[in-house]
Amino acid sequence: MDDAQRFLRYVVPGLTLMVEFLGYLLISGNISFSQLIKWVNTVGIAVSAFLASGGLGFLLGAIYYPVVWLEWLPTANLGPIVEEAESSGWLKLYSPAGREVKATNLTKRGAWRVVTSYMNMKTETSKQIKGAVGGINRLSNILNALGTTCLASLAALISFVIYDLYSNWGGEFSFAGCGAIVIALIMFIFHCWNCWGVMKDYENVTRSTLLTEFEKEYCKNLKGVKLHVFKNDLKRDCLKTEPRH
Repeated sequence: MDDAQRFLRYVVPGLTLMVEFLGYLLISGNISFSQLIKWVNTVGIAVSAFLASGGLGFLLGAIYYPVVWLEWLPTANLGPIVEEAESSGWLKLYSPAGREVKATNLTKRGAWRVVTSYMNMKTETSKQIKGAVGGINRLSNILNALGTTCLASLAALISFVIYDLYSNWGGEFSFAGCGAIVIALIMFIFHCWNCWGVMKDYENVTRSTLLTEFEKEYCKNLKGVKLHVFKNDLKRDCLKTEPRH
């Protein structure tokens, strides 16, 4: 991973969390600007070193990576690409037992593995995939960075709400605190909106590249591409019907 990708994936999310959280504290009046400066002068060097090293971003990434594969989350899903190729007769999937598997039985992560493994196999033999894989990987890295940043923005929002409730417990209603929460929600929505746009770019570029390649392979011999999938690629309902040996 080069420095630019490392900066996007690990440093930016951590900085986003801290900058937004401190900004909400200032807006709500929980701390003054002079207090912020004093805090930065006191612990800023250590915190800056931690953020610059990507420590906080790495922790956020460790949470983001398993969460992003949850089936019910509206995250990047390459399953429809595999399903479209299958329905066109360009692709057939088989289990190690030799049983044909429907693309609809793939998990989100399983579909990603099918797409990624095929593209890696064809990188050196297909000019189209070789030319497109660099851009697809860049979009994937940007998407992961933006997804982690969304998580960081949400963490900043939750952290501020907890801090604000704790520090003002039993006190008077604060319009400034409510305003800060509204701003935090708007920031989170904008982060998610940005991530959604890049996600669609990633899905559509991958779709165009792969379906064109599958169709080309099919036209050579009128046979679909055959790929193997494994148990951890399949949904649980499909595993129940898989024959045991």
